[in-house]
Amino acid sequence: NSYTHQPKAVSYSSAFSSAPSLLAKLDSFNGADPANLRISSLSASGFTARVYEEQSKDSEINHGRESLSYLALEGSSGDLIGEAYSPPTSTFAEYGQLSVNHNWQSISLDNSYTNPVVIVSDPSFNGADPAAMRLRNVGSSSFQIRLQEPNYKDGRHGNESLTYLVMEAGEWELSDGTRLSAGTTSSNKLSSAGFESLSFSNSFSSAPTVLSQVQTYAGKDWVTTRTRGI
Repeated sequence: NSYTHQPKAVSYSSAFSSAPSLLAKLDSFNGADPANLRISSLSASGFTARVYEEQSKDSEINHGRESLSYLALEGSSGDLIGEAYSPPTSTFAEYGQLSVNHNWQSISLDNSYTNPVVIVSDPSFNGADPAAMRLRNVGSSSFQIRLQEPNYKDGRHGNESLTYLVMEAGEWELSDGTRLSAGTTSSNKLSSAGFESLSFSNSFSSAPTVLSQVQTYAGKDWVTTRTRGI
């Protein structure tokens, strides 16, 4: 609970050989104004994060303290290999880095998935206008992605950097014992109407890192996910 509109450095517990693929998201809802994370200064030892409001509710962009979750993965792309509780398989996820603007682009995957879940990092901070990531047409071997600005902006946005992770829905365990759980839910509930309550298929020994992402483009208004009560 220490991230505000002011840039703040985050350090990894162990440094990477080079700047990793990074997925970072807000995981609290202490301030109700629309906001997401923006990332800068990504390096082998850490990154800088700020909570960035969009201004449809009011003109100020000061934001109180929120917390964040992140997942850092070695290199610019790769596969995750582990064992499933069911069904058994080896490669169940892949990740990569992208440069994205306001235009839709199609991303082809290295592997094929039965029930893919796509998580995309909040974007870098090259352009100062608010922007969130939107997905559509998530399929077995590809998905489409673009940046979306709030409705009161002109909709055009320059290239931002981000990381994506595609994972087969289900329960997984890496060789070092790390557990991952992936799934989807359907909702049309805005935060003003309350929050959906979700349960993990299997309990964790302590509160896990939670990363969420809107998977579809059913509504064209600017939206981003917000999480609380982990």
